[in-house]
Amino acid sequence: TVDHVLSYMRSSPTWPYHGGARSWGDVGNNGKYLATFGTGVQDRGQMHYRAGLNMIPLIEWYRRHPEEGAFLLEVAMGAMAGQLVNIDPATGATSMMYHASPHMRAFDPHSGDYGLGFFGNALETGAYYVVDAALGPLCFLCVATPQEGGGGGGGGVAIEPRDAYRISAYLEPLGLYVQSECGRFSRLVYDGRQSVQVEFEAGSAQLCAVQRLKLTKQALQRPGTGFAVRGAPLVRGAYESASLTMLVTFSLEGAAAAPVAAA
Repeated sequence: TVDHVLSYMRSSPTWPYHGGARSWGDVGNNGKYLATFGTGVQDRGQMHYRAGLNMIPLIEWYRRHPEEGAFLLEVAMGAMAGQLVNIDPATGATSMMYHASPHMRAFDPHSGDYGLGFFGNALETGAYYVVDAALGPLCFLCVATPQEGGGGGGGGVAIEPRDAYRISAYLEPLGLYVQSECGRFSRLVYDGRQSVQVEFEAGSAQLCAVQRLKLTKQALQRPGTGFAVRGAPLVRGAYESASLTMLVTFSLEGAAAAPVAAA
């Protein structure tokens, strides 16, 4: 599945094409502009819903196999963020795709099947902190700030989510997927050794009687075992606390696998 998706979703230094699965015909029944009708040339419909759906297996494979490098993450991020650019910032209206033909270069005014792609964004969006062998610390849909005592792969870092929902974060050095089932993250502080402090936005207390935090070890090639929230009970698969700060503790066993340089 991953190889098949990569045959038509690639990395490119242009935002409409980077992770932008192309539409070859849906504009005929869902769009307004038949930009290439009668010319014999296929439509260049970028950031169509296929991008939002097809990035799901890419990002899920990456979370389980970060040792293969950040290429899948980069392509998936292009598709994930691309679904949001189809939303008109002035009106909130959605577009089914971006017409990339040179004489168009505009969003289609019909929403069409946009919701399918938005589903992919809603399902998988999150902050991704990665330590790359060639590029060092990277933060996708987040801001990473080194904390006193170090940075990079072995020191402390504060991660501030900048994605649409701020309820999910992936820490590549640990292969750990952190998800909030109630409450929004303001930041996560990873000390690089034995803990991750998860801080929730103040408004979370108005929405949730307790904050619920789910911890999933997804990449077995990365170190770390025994992930738990100190002093919080595990209820239906998530740790519950009325506090806006949760401290995740764990044990590092052995050395981390050497990170792979981004493609």
